[in-house]
Amino acid sequence: MPKLTMCPVKQIPGLKSISNQETLTNLIYFREQALIKSMGQTMQKKMSEGKTFFDIWMYEVSDEIQALATAFGERFMLE
Repeated sequence: MPKLTMCPVKQIPGLKSISNQETLTNLIYFREQALIKSMGQTMQKKMSEGKTFFDIWMYEVSDEIQALATAFGERFMLE
């Protein structure tokens, strides 16, 4: 995963403008990392409830999968 050069929690909210390349790059990197973390937590929670990986993946998290794929594509094209 790419390294962030700015903290999205402490530094970016305090900026007057986020329209520079470095800030936008950091936001794209952060979005992908946040989606990966969220997806992992969701999968673990649902699997601990006794649901199968296939059922969760195919029927319950398809929107999250598509969001993560979009975030990956955006980061890939940025690089």
